Amino acid sequence: MSLVILPRPVERPGEAPAWSPRPAPSQRRHLRVVPDREHARRRRLTRAATAALGLAVAAGLMAIVALHVLLAQGQVNVDRLEKRVAVQEQRQQQLRLDVAALEAPQRVVAVAGERLGMVPVDQVRYLTPPPPSVLDR
Repeated sequence: MSLVILPRPVERPGEAPAWSPRPAPSQRRHLRVVPDREHARRRRLTRAATAALGLAVAAGLMAIVALHVLLAQGQVNVDRLEKRVAVQEQRQQQLRLDVAALEAPQRVVAVAGERLGMVPVDQVRYLTPPPPSVLDR
């Protein structure tokens, strides 16, 4: 491949150059490409679909975050209730021990003797009621 060097055209003051790759700014036409209607319609539909999809994804993510928050709040409530249940179970166990101690035969005998003045009997005696009479009816 060989390199060819062309002479540069001579510019004279007051004359337009012989060859110019771009026209002067005042000579340029302001042209623009007008897309066809089908292309413009597809482009609008694509933008609308993209925006709708973006909104749907954002709404889905917000819904997931909201559900996660609800689950976390529910778990906090469950933890609080489990703690209350554990405290109440411990209290119930203590109350059962207290009832068992109060129902112990030795304690019943001691309270009966001290507070009520009861004494153990030497001999057991059974009483039989008289038979009912006709007038009692």
